[in-house]
Amino acid sequence: MVKRGYREKADLNRTIPERTEQVYRCISAYIAEQGIPPTLAELAACAHLSRGGVLRHLDRLEAQGRIRRDFNKKRSIVLIDKKDA
Repeated sequence: MVKRGYREKADLNRTIPERTEQVYRCISAYIAEQGIPPTLAELAACAHLSRGGVLRHLDRLEAQGRIRRDFNKKRSIVLIDKKDA
C-alpha cells in the first residue's frame, strides 16, 4: 500500500524540464553579460520563479553534472563544459 502523499523521486537523468533549461540559460546569459555568476535572487528574477524553485532546478542541474556550486560562497555557480567533464 502506498502512503498518502508519497511520490517517487524523479529520475534526474531523463530529459531536463523546460524550466530547468530556462534557469541554465539565465545562468549562461548572466555570466556572458556580467562576467560573474548570478545570485539566487537574480536567477529567481530572471526565471520568474521563487528562490526555492530556483534551488530545486539548481539541484537538478548539479545532479546532472551541468553546473557546480560551493555552498559556502555567493556567486559560486560554475557551468561545466561536457568536453572538460
